[in-house]
Formats: sequence, structure tokens, C-alpha cells
Amino acid sequence: MAYKIEWSEDATIDYENTVKYIGKTWGINSASIKEELDLFIKKQRDN
Repeated sequence: MAYKIEWSEDATIDYENTVKYIGKTWGINSASIKEELDLFIKKQRDN
């Protein structure tokens, strides 16, 4: 299941593709990116 991260009312980003893109662009371990995004999403939901 792909998460949608809402950055604004009319823009959503596909979660999995975002993780892969960030990993490729910055050469970062995608698992750590996923953890960061999971935390971000959790914070958004809690608010």
C-alpha cells in the first residue's frame, strides 16, 4: 500500500517512489529515509 504525503491541498507525492527518488538522488540508504518519512507521517496523523 502506498502512502500519500500531503504537502499542500493540491499536491500529493507517492510514498514509495519518493523514498526511491531520494535514495537515488542523495545516495542515502532508503531504509533510513523510510523511517524518517514514517515518523513524519505519524506526527502528521497525531496532530
